[in-house]
Amino acid sequence: MGAKCQVSKPVFIRNLNLANFQQLQKNLTLNHLQANTHQLGLWSKNTTLYYHALSQTLDHHSKPPNSIAPVNFKLLVGSVLSYGYNHLLGKLPSRRIRTLYLKAYLAEVGTETSVQMGCQFLNGRKVYLGDRNVINFGCLFDGRHYQIRTGSDVSIGPEASILTLGHDPQSPEFADKGGDVIIGDRVWIAYRAVLLPGVTIGEGAVVGAGAVVTKDVEPYTIVAGNPAQFIKKRSHNLHYTLNYHPWLI
Repeated sequence: MGAKCQVSKPVFIRNLNLANFQQLQKNLTLNHLQANTHQLGLWSKNTTLYYHALSQTLDHHSKPPNSIAPVNFKLLVGSVLSYGYNHLLGKLPSRRIRTLYLKAYLAEVGTETSVQMGCQFLNGRKVYLGDRNVINFGCLFDGRHYQIRTGSDVSIGPEASILTLGHDPQSPEFADKGGDVIIGDRVWIAYRAVLLPGVTIGEGAVVGAGAVVTKDVEPYTIVAGNPAQFIKKRSHNLHYTLNYHPWLI
């Protein structure tokens, strides 16, 4: 694949505050970024635009007025980071590059976890992926205000959606309503299933294709339908570990 690209973890990903602007500007120079991406054959107009958008954000805040609230800065930078993965890096057919970015951007990425192309993350800082997860293409992880946590050996089928935030339909102000989504070990979530905010999927459970999960699923239970309903129990005798890393996906 040519010369190795040495990627250093950006300081702003884990420490989003105004104090490290100047250090970030010093580290992220366009020439350095371009040299590294050239080695990977990835330099493009979109990459340049992404860098300039981030650079302008940092220039604007390099001498911030006292009136700027840190939470607004975190939201702005978080949006840039999400855009960078969801619309650029997440579509690259290089699992190594995607994994490097996700390990810095998400709250946690476990050992041997595989995230395929086309997945989208809303506020990756609240997404915790356990060991040996297989996240198939096109999945959506919504961590805008609440956490998503997966256990070990979790398989999530293509285009599944895990949501943590919605609205109260009875609220006069259309108020937000949500909660954490917890997924246990060896859970299998099938193609285009939808997990609504606040649900817990117990260890070893199976969520059928296209199911809409509106309430907790008991361990070792198979559910399907809209809304998801009990189908049958699953065997407790599960010993498998996942190891699926397809090429160019």
